[in-house]
Amino acid sequence: MTINGEDVSLSEFEYIWNKNNSNQTADSTSLDEYIDMFVTFKLKVAAGKESGLDTMESFKNELAGYRAQLTPQYLKDDQMEKALQEEAYQLMQTYVDASHILLPVKDDEKAVYQQAMEIRQAILNGASFEEMAKEHSADNSRNQGGYLGNTLSSRYIYPFAKAAVQLKDGEISMPVRTQFGYHIIKLHGKKQAYGQYLSGHILKAANASATEEAKAKAKEEIFDIYRELQAGRTFEEMANGYRNDDRYVVGKDGKYPLLRGGSLPIEYEDAVFALKDGEYSRPFQTAYGWHIVKRYETLAFPAIEEVQQEINQMIQRDERRELPFKSFSEKLKKDYHYQLDEHALQLLIITLSERKNLDASSMRVLSKFPIIASFDNNELTAVKFVEFLQKNEAAKQDLNKAWADFVHESLIAYEDSQLESKYPAFGLLMKEYHDGMLLFEISNANVWNKASTDTLGLEKYFKKHKKDFRWEEPRFKGVVVGCHEESMVKEVKKLANSLPIDSIAPVLKRTYNNDSTSNVRVDKGTWFRGGSNPMVNKVVFNTGDWNPNGHYPYFFYVGEIQKQPKSADDVRGKATAQYQDYLEAEWIADLKEKYPVVINQEVVKLLK
Repeated sequence: MTINGEDVSLSEFEYIWNKNNSNQTADSTSLDEYIDMFVTFKLKVAAGKESGLDTMESFKNELAGYRAQLTPQYLKDDQMEKALQEEAYQLMQTYVDASHILLPVKDDEKAVYQQAMEIRQAILNGASFEEMAKEHSADNSRNQGGYLGNTLSSRYIYPFAKAAVQLKDGEISMPVRTQFGYHIIKLHGKKQAYGQYLSGHILKAANASATEEAKAKAKEEIFDIYRELQAGRTFEEMANGYRNDDRYVVGKDGKYPLLRGGSLPIEYEDAVFALKDGEYSRPFQTAYGWHIVKRYETLAFPAIEEVQQEINQMIQRDERRELPFKSFSEKLKKDYHYQLDEHALQLLIITLSERKNLDASSMRVLSKFPIIASFDNNELTAVKFVEFLQKNEAAKQDLNKAWADFVHESLIAYEDSQLESKYPAFGLLMKEYHDGMLLFEISNANVWNKASTDTLGLEKYFKKHKKDFRWEEPRFKGVVVGCHEESMVKEVKKLANSLPIDSIAPVLKRTYNNDSTSNVRVDKGTWFRGGSNPMVNKVVFNTGDWNPNGHYPYFFYVGEIQKQPKSADDVRGKATAQYQDYLEAEWIADLKEKYPVVINQEVVKLLK
């Protein structure tokens, strides 16, 4: 079909039809009705376009916001993303017992890397890893010979964790670059993490900084507790007692919630999984003190689907979040036949390194550079690269990396611009967003907002259609006032009767109430006889069995009892709704007369 000269494709109609009628089977009647609805929808969209609503910056920004939420799924390597998720799941389940030497990078990265290689070679030649760590490492672990402990690999930053799990027991890694510098890692061992477990805990705290006397006392007390357990006291009773230093579990029968392998120190979990359900351990020591643990139940490690959200959050926190997009841009290079002039690129990098300030003369020189790279009729020039650098000041520190980022950004931006044509479903979804936003804005301007703000038009419509708004019961319109003291009723009533109806509530409250005292209450509205307000039924219509009590036992009313509504304000909700329907019907009739509609009946027959 065409509407106002603009073609509407069959695919668009079918997309909207299928989305809104997923549970219906098309018959000739329902299809004809839906075509009428679709035409009406498109007529309103045509009116929105003609009014220029979709050219407003606010409209374009909102639509761009919707688009930005949709595009990432089309601009990443799904296989890479899945591989990263599976890798993260494995890291969550792998303990690594490791040491490291950290060499921070300040200025000369190549020199630091060379130093790391020399240290590694010395270790391979027989030097003690522990002594080299004490001498060279910048990490606090140097005091323990670089030893980091036995920890879930996922607790480490990603490059470190990935390198550690790939090592064999006793192996020394190549230098590993992280945000902290270069690491040399030694793997002592690794093992699969435990599953889930419910456990109880009794602790006598004595960490590494405790005195020898305190450590000895903690040991003595934990064995006293153990002897009481052996004598028949229950674990839960002892865990709840004042002698348990793990205050988190005191009052909870010593129980932790269901935990996953890696949640607590490895020594604790080793002890739990060495037991059978219902057993408690002998006292054992860790860096935190002396412990007795009880095992209640163990379960398998959660399936990847159960920890998917946690995995996604882990990936989003570090450089992994960019890897699917980087991988995707590498695929785009092949798809779009990316070509690079290496010589021109190196010449450009040398030129930019020598020219710290890019003045007008520098830009003239750069404008004469040959094309550095190209893909699918897109040319990446020296000038475009400089414009990229000017927006990314930090990128100037490493021009080779900056060029790679520039190419990635250019490829992704180009692919982004092709999404509507490359992926029809995406194009239809964006058109749905666009037209839906237009429909809302133009309908709001011509119907919804107008119906609620056009008081003259509403009143005119009410008077013309009074028979549609008749009441079956009379209604009271006004205010009902309750007073705290009988002696004040006469005065309050006199003041109320002297005021316009809309002023009664604010004036009375301001006059007789303050922050500490409330002498009057005022209810304003329209109520029908026998309705849901028993106070109004009794005070105004003298029906029902309501008795005044409480803080405001003395009532009077100001207003009138109406047998029928006198103005649109008396039936505002219903009148506004009907006026809105009237405005929409009039508007649609005008649109059908204004914009020509041509429907291809041959295509309609095929749909039937």
